[in-house]
Amino acid sequence: MNPLNLPLKILFPIFSLLFLFHCTNSSQILSGFSATPQNSLQSDFQPLLTDISGNFSLGFLKIQQFSLLLCIMHLPGSITEPIWSANSDHLARWSSTHLSFNDTLVLSDSRSSPIWSINGDGDRVVLLSTGNLQLLRESGNKESPFVVWQSFDHPTDTLMQGQNFTASMNLVSSLSITDTSKGKYSMRLNEDFLGLYADFHGNKEQLYWSRKATQEKARIKPGLGPIYARLEPRGFLAMYQTETSLVDVLAFESFQFEAGLRKLRLEPDGNLRAFYWNNSKWVIDFEAITDPCQLPSFCGPYGLCNNGGCSCLNNQTLYTPDWWCYTGQSEDLCNGLNGFRVLRREKVELPFKQLMDQGTVGSLEECEDSCERNCSCWGAMYNNISRVCYSVMYPVQTLVEVGSEGRFGYVKVGLERERGERNRVAEVVLLVVACVVLVGVGAFGVWSWWHRKKQAGFDGLLQEGLAPGSYRDLKAVSGSVELCNR
Repeated sequence: MNPLNLPLKILFPIFSLLFLFHCTNSSQILSGFSATPQNSLQSDFQPLLTDISGNFSLGFLKIQQFSLLLCIMHLPGSITEPIWSANSDHLARWSSTHLSFNDTLVLSDSRSSPIWSINGDGDRVVLLSTGNLQLLRESGNKESPFVVWQSFDHPTDTLMQGQNFTASMNLVSSLSITDTSKGKYSMRLNEDFLGLYADFHGNKEQLYWSRKATQEKARIKPGLGPIYARLEPRGFLAMYQTETSLVDVLAFESFQFEAGLRKLRLEPDGNLRAFYWNNSKWVIDFEAITDPCQLPSFCGPYGLCNNGGCSCLNNQTLYTPDWWCYTGQSEDLCNGLNGFRVLRREKVELPFKQLMDQGTVGSLEECEDSCERNCSCWGAMYNNISRVCYSVMYPVQTLVEVGSEGRFGYVKVGLERERGERNRVAEVVLLVVACVVLVGVGAFGVWSWWHRKKQAGFDGLLQEGLAPGSYRDLKAVSGSVELCNR
């Protein structure tokens, strides 16, 4: 078929899409570049810069219809899971945002100051086939430009294959699957181990998972610098001190199998998961925490986990994933304003007790007393067999229900939380009462309408009287009535 014979209404959308792609998507960004969000897109992702393989793209991601996230996507995978983002904590407006490049890359809003920018000046921006975004400055050697800045040095929640993770970096989880702002969990390297941390109470971090360097192949030596990690193509996370000093290998399920592409992501629930791309989807290859009850807050604040199921510590509040067991922000028990009540529970323990502050005491009472007298302590767990007392220095999250006797939990609940819970119950009761009243009012209205209609019909009958007819007809009717009464 001759394309010239195709209807214009078919050709015009095709040419429009090709023109849009050509104008907004390229292999590099040069000085004078400017881009704004398009409202006519079929997808929520608008690509601006794509690598030569076509697998990765820098672009605008529409969040909840009106907001914008500048991010890098793996195009064959899901367009709802960025591998890197620029402004996760400060979403831009889709209607009034633009990205520009004049020596540096700037994301700004026409109604406010710049939202995000690269710290440094360069000549061009490129996206490598590894997913690494780079700002380059030309040097004497055109084949080796100077890297001013690169996204691999500023990871968000994901580590890509071949990307170095150093002691100066953090992986930080997003708040939820739909909320890209920074969450409560982070990953970082220490002197000789990799750790996952939770922040439940304002810069009071708690280590909840760690991987210590085994140092089987090489020892960590003073003076050679800090260790760093890298996601390797053959299915493991390696820790190095130098390129020739491999101090640890964290093997995945596909260890020694060379997949096309891998990534490591810190999830919103605090778990660390590795994936490989099988040419159609991302396949989970590793989980740091395999038991959901061992996650730091699987059932939320003051929740109780048993075999992956959730309930509430007080056995009274109905657990729901949206409300958790207690709502509201954490209070400061040391300000002397709110106070607390005590919740006790048997056969419970902490999900990662081996990493908690602990000490040996003589009795359960001594363990509880040490927490009660310390306003910074939010709970204490006691093992009656080992006599170990574990201190919880943040608002208590999920505890694990166990079958063993001699495990005791002492938990402080801020009175503000208690009042919030009572208000929540009161709201539910008032809602039920309101529904009952509305149903009653509606029923009364229907009955009143029916009663008025019935009364109107009866009154009309009295006003009209008997219909005209012969005496013979009246007699016949009377006879029928008499027959029925026999």
